[in-house]
Amino acid sequence: MSSGGVQALALALACDAARAGHAAQLLSWRAPLGASNAYPSVVKRGATIANLLAAVFRDECAANGVKLNEYGIIQS
Repeated sequence: MSSGGVQALALALACDAARAGHAAQLLSWRAPLGASNAYPSVVKRGATIANLLAAVFRDECAANGVKLNEYGIIQS
């Protein structure tokens, strides 16, 4: 999930949605049942794009030893 290709795709999707004026899609799009069946450890049914980007961020922080609090905020 934290490979460069996945991160680039997620970032490109978020940037395209914001540029097109569809930033609401980051919160309103929901993962369909097929996505959660294909990748159950990554995608939960009903997950938003914002949830998926947050999961990538949390995984990268954990892999690099960056501490987060319970709200996902970086702790110094």
